[in-house]
Amino acid sequence: MQYYIENSGFYLQAGPQATIVLEDVPTTNEFGLDAAFGVGYHITKDFFIEARYGIELTNRYSDESIEFAEQYDTDIKSGVNTLMVGVGYKF
Repeated sequence: MQYYIENSGFYLQAGPQATIVLEDVPTTNEFGLDAAFGVGYHITKDFFIEARYGIELTNRYSDESIEFAEQYDTDIKSGVNTLMVGVGYKF
């Protein structure tokens, strides 16, 4: 979702974001779901910049890690929060 601030070139954005781990890490789930929010600015009609922060809602540890957690009586939860800054071109 994007909300444009009238006559300013700025916009706010919020919504879900999917993340995928590309490295081979055996105890993590590859897919994650985030709640993301950010701001952007249209420099010209075609160029824009934006920044977005995502807070992960899913647990990255897989079932293999749960056995480890039960053995040592601990509750393992892990997430990856992300910050994305970009420059874009619309065509």
